[in-house]
Amino acid sequence: MSARVLRASAFAKINLSLSVTGVREDGMHTLRTVMQTVSLCDTVKASRADGLTFSCSVPSLAGESNLCVRAAKAFFGETGLAPGVSLRLEKRIPTGAGLGGGSADAAAVLRLLNRLYGEPLPEDALYPLAARLGADVPFCLRGGKCLCTGVGEELTPLPDGETLYLVIAKGDGSLSTAEMYRRLDETSAETGALNQFEPIAEALLSEICAVREALRSAGGEGARMTGSGSALFAFFPTVRAAETAAQTLRTTHRVFAEACRTVSRAEITASPPENFSAFD
Repeated sequence: MSARVLRASAFAKINLSLSVTGVREDGMHTLRTVMQTVSLCDTVKASRADGLTFSCSVPSLAGESNLCVRAAKAFFGETGLAPGVSLRLEKRIPTGAGLGGGSADAAAVLRLLNRLYGEPLPEDALYPLAARLGADVPFCLRGGKCLCTGVGEELTPLPDGETLYLVIAKGDGSLSTAEMYRRLDETSAETGALNQFEPIAEALLSEICAVREALRSAGGEGARMTGSGSALFAFFPTVRAAETAAQTLRTTHRVFAEACRTVSRAEITASPPENFSAFD
């Protein structure tokens, strides 16, 4: 019998709206944003092992600074358990996109380790750990649809509503979150954009406008950027329309494009095998 392995989906997020409301004394920016979980996801696998090991389908992301490793160290530090896990990350969420891929991976590791070790921590105890790892990690731990304030860690659940279909698209360029905040601090202009970072991103990456127009031309509604960029999304009336649009963007515009749907909190907390599965 081989070692027990647990697997979890690490779901991406989109920002339906995003504005920066201030700067704290410690330099962290406060936000008001509505986040929504979507079905685009990475996969994290965990099994008991000697020590702590981590591998990734993207070798350049397999270092000690990866949020998966940091999340595992935070879990073992909090529980006092001796580190003993092998983690494997399969990436599908593009990096530098504003989709919260690293945060989703970290949240998945916290859930997996808690399950793998017999739930030594109640769910509520995972949120302080998540907040220490990054502003988006608490939301990724909870999932669904939330109003997020503070630096992103203050969560107010919102009704999930009906399932929506969308296409997430991203060109070759990526944006530094730190640089985006620095540039935002330098401007006081009100743009009226649903995402306050979008006009800044457009000035830095011309492809932002091109991808937005491609989404609109494919029939997408409400096309806008997520997070600090550089991915955008737009809504479509049916899953078939979204899949057709994604294929068009991939073949005609040569960009990353993925059809997906919104994901509710209930789906994230569902019992095996949908979001957690054990196998030999």
